[in-house]
Amino acid sequence: MSHLLLAFALTFLSCSSATSTERVFEGTVHENKAVSKPHFQRMSRWYLEAADGKWDIYTSGHDETIAPYADKRVRITGEVIESEIEGEHHREIRPSKVEPLD
Repeated sequence: MSHLLLAFALTFLSCSSATSTERVFEGTVHENKAVSKPHFQRMSRWYLEAADGKWDIYTSGHDETIAPYADKRVRITGEVIESEIEGEHHREIRPSKVEPLD
């Protein structure tokens, strides 16, 4: 499943307004209750509450890959995408590996 996430991350990297680097994050995964079904707008269903703030977790509609980690501490290794979308700064993680910490 992580191969799918990686493929979508590589597709997104072609956007000229985005910058990317790979990082390791530790924090707690939370569900964004405002997103109740699959969607196409720029709103992620999952986010990571880390020491440096909130990061959206991009799943490309494959929410089942993150769902088992809801409300748990994890270590996520993945591509970091920071971009400007309609004048708003957007920070997201495109995970390649997720490990439980608890």
